[in-house]
Amino acid sequence: MKRTSNARLLDWLEDRAPEGNSGTGYDASGWEASIWILHAMYETDTLPSDITYDEAHRIKLAAGASGPGQIGEATLEEALSGATLIGGALGRSQRPGPGWERLFWSDLAKRLDVDPFAINFPPCFRSFPYDSWPVNIQPPAEGSLDREQYQRLVEHLVSVTTEVKQANCVAFYSCLAGSDPHTEVIYEGVTKELATLYDDSNVIGSPSNIWPDGRAWFVYTDHDLWATKVSGNADLIDHLVADTELETVSLSF
Repeated sequence: MKRTSNARLLDWLEDRAPEGNSGTGYDASGWEASIWILHAMYETDTLPSDITYDEAHRIKLAAGASGPGQIGEATLEEALSGATLIGGALGRSQRPGPGWERLFWSDLAKRLDVDPFAINFPPCFRSFPYDSWPVNIQPPAEGSLDREQYQRLVEHLVSVTTEVKQANCVAFYSCLAGSDPHTEVIYEGVTKELATLYDDSNVIGSPSNIWPDGRAWFVYTDHDLWATKVSGNADLIDHLVADTELETVSLSF
């Protein structure tokens, strides 16, 4: 994938995403079907379930075991006074390592007896009733698909972009999804090369939007959400739903 300064590649989104936002990502419409891929979370039994990330952070600070960090002339603790540490990541994420197992949204929802999608809003930090998550759970990352599901999604997109007009694609990162919060990042290239972008130092993870030259499909990851929306024809969506490595949900948003 090669970076480009051609902002005109985004012009068509003004019609297809009238309420779109170049700051967080464009939610375009007009495809036959769509599905949301829920960003992955993981769980371990090696950490306590009755201590939250916020509590653990404050315990470390009180014990002097963790420096508070610095923002300008103020410490991080002073700057965030009154705030709660949720525990989730912003941007790229992946399986934490040995001892951690995938925790599906459906299983956690059943355990807590809640409906994460009853809030009439796309999946986000409000989907579960935690102000701060327990330290034995790595909650979904905000603003980016996790590594494993992103790579799996790319495989599906490659499989449906065999035609010449679909082989190339555009990957757009909103201002907030790049390393520079004042600059949009746009890449052009072959669809199969999308996987290489995940660790690009100019961005925080998966693209805000992806589409092929023929616009047969469209991917949307808002900077503020815990899920990624994929739109396209029914065959593509059916394949995503049938993939047991992806956790998907159909929503009307």
